[in-house]
Amino acid sequence: MSKFSVGLVFIVIAFNSHAQLLTEPCGPEVVQTLRTAKAQRYKTSQFNNINDFAIKMLSCVGDSDPKIRDGLVYETYQTWLRSNALDIATVRKIYAILVSELSQFEADTVGFKRAFTALNLSEVVRVDRLTPFLSPQQRNTLIELISEILSKTDDYRGFNQTEGWRHFIPHLADVYLQLALNPAINQSQAQTIVDALIGKVSPENHFYHFGEPKRLAMPIVYLLFGNKINPEQIAKRIQQLALPTPFAAWSDAYMDEKGLAMLHNRRAFLNALFVLGSQTKHEQVQAILPSVLDAIKELG
Repeated sequence: MSKFSVGLVFIVIAFNSHAQLLTEPCGPEVVQTLRTAKAQRYKTSQFNNINDFAIKMLSCVGDSDPKIRDGLVYETYQTWLRSNALDIATVRKIYAILVSELSQFEADTVGFKRAFTALNLSEVVRVDRLTPFLSPQQRNTLIELISEILSKTDDYRGFNQTEGWRHFIPHLADVYLQLALNPAINQSQAQTIVDALIGKVSPENHFYHFGEPKRLAMPIVYLLFGNKINPEQIAKRIQQLALPTPFAAWSDAYMDEKGLAMLHNRRAFLNALFVLGSQTKHEQVQAILPSVLDAIKELG
């Protein structure tokens, strides 16, 4: 068993009872309390124990109603976590429950719960970036977990006018963004992040159309900005993206649906990377821009 698997086993065992919250229905009393909290601009004074309620709120993370899971639950967690309203013991507990749930992502075929588990987790990981509470092993386990999920998932759903957002891959990238910004991340972990993100740039026979390429590019730019990754390594990966393989030339891709998807997605990613990189004069970021521009030209 790998260190990654061992770490997840401990998380699942330690928080198994609490993790059941994510399988329980979202109670009407929780929803009403959330509505009241939002109406009062998330003031914490109405709660006898805000930390207990923050745990109860987990039952609504994957609610089928976008007004609840996105407009109430996510906004509340984001507000409270960014204002340090929850004690660190509660934040640790929320983290462990969300990671445990994420490790079982394949069980959620509907997709709301896993997508918003990842999104809410990104806010918890942001807390660790600013006020560290995770161990190096826990961060490494999370990095490896997301890498594995990205390599396995084929959930490319985005926005639905009726059902709202379920944007699993970009939300995983959001977790990576917070990790990329964390000074505790080492170069080996940064490389794992880069490999996982670039591995999702060009999914087979799918056209990204909900802004995914920019979300995949952002953590890479910030890893460069933090001197966590060698720009020469990124340049080599970019050069690989410019290759038309399995086609002899990119012009051949125009007569093949999979080829068109590959061309579309890679071009969108490279354009996003170039635009993001052009907004800073940081030497490490600037160093990859010639390679990015050459690749864009190669794709035509």
